[in-house]
Amino acid sequence: MRVYFAVMTQRILHILDATTTEEALSMLATLTGRTAAGAEHLVLVLGHQRTRELAELAGVQSSMRPAHSMGWADPSGWRAVRKAVRTFQPTIIHAWGTSAIVAGTAASAFRGGRAATLANVPSPAHLKVLRAAGERKAWAYAAASSSIERALLAGGWPHQRVVRIRPGVSMAATKLPEGGPGAIRKALGIKAEDGPLLLLGGEGEHSRHDFGLWVAAIIEQLFPHTRAIVREPARGIDQGLERLISSMPNENMLIVAPHEIPWRTLAHAADICLITADGPIETGSILQAMAAGLPVIGTPVECVSELIEHGHSGLLAKEIKPRSIASRVEEFMADSTLRWPLTDRARADVYGQFRVQTMVDRYEALYRHMTVDPLMKEAIRLPEDENAIAGHNT
Repeated sequence: MRVYFAVMTQRILHILDATTTEEALSMLATLTGRTAAGAEHLVLVLGHQRTRELAELAGVQSSMRPAHSMGWADPSGWRAVRKAVRTFQPTIIHAWGTSAIVAGTAASAFRGGRAATLANVPSPAHLKVLRAAGERKAWAYAAASSSIERALLAGGWPHQRVVRIRPGVSMAATKLPEGGPGAIRKALGIKAEDGPLLLLGGEGEHSRHDFGLWVAAIIEQLFPHTRAIVREPARGIDQGLERLISSMPNENMLIVAPHEIPWRTLAHAADICLITADGPIETGSILQAMAAGLPVIGTPVECVSELIEHGHSGLLAKEIKPRSIASRVEEFMADSTLRWPLTDRARADVYGQFRVQTMVDRYEALYRHMTVDPLMKEAIRLPEDENAIAGHNT
């Protein structure tokens, strides 16, 4: 039987933590800014102040409240979550990270619906956390891609509790500094004769920036002025990246761009986006590169091949090896007719399949369903994603 929902005020308590990805923050910023009139949003930030700074940088405009004000008495932020449930009286708890899911589960007095967005394929350890939370409370999981959805279903999650809601990519043009891409290059210390400029994309434990730098070193043999751009990770440069930087034979080849520079801004300054991954990664940088008209060359892993169709919207290496990736770069550099067809089709795919309003509509439908069926006894029904293109299931 189809359920029709009465109009009512939605109060959504969003919970962030240190595992909340940049792509998830971008989705949250869009969602809180464009949901239906009358909806109220409160964003609770668990843990370090940096998480709140990243949320603000992503454009999250709803009122944010830190959940570490009790210090040693509440290191996990659980008490703050329970307090927010009492004072804000949400209709939905929406978790955007692993610790957020645990904290949302610990709010045992809450009787409304619980939803969690997963913007990356969960690791085995993450799946254990999700399974433990699901044994205590009913959670609906919004997967940002079909690979995430498949991982959840393969892990035994009930089909009626898993939905796919893809991120929306805005068609609004990126505001570039005066002087355009040239000004960005100048600010990064890139000389006029430098190139090609390889922007290394993808974040996550399976991102292989070392592969990307090896590719740059190989390409440098053909083009002596090759430069590689790495965006500083959200929470700073770790020891692994420091070791990688120090091991570079040509220290002038690598450019570390501040994290505060938006990804799409960097995409306008680069010549090629390299996605070097050996497993699941965040895909936001791929979408931003495609939207900016930057050609993408990646490794043949599932999360990349779901977005990039070889020869249609980008190029995929035959193997997950630096030499194989470099051969695709050489192929691209040798054929001047490849760039515009690839980037035009990539941009059309992104704006056709990842529309902001579609994402917002589907989240609103999820909230409405969970308001009247918080235990999800009925399968969740969302509006059809009419922008999906045959052959692309992300």
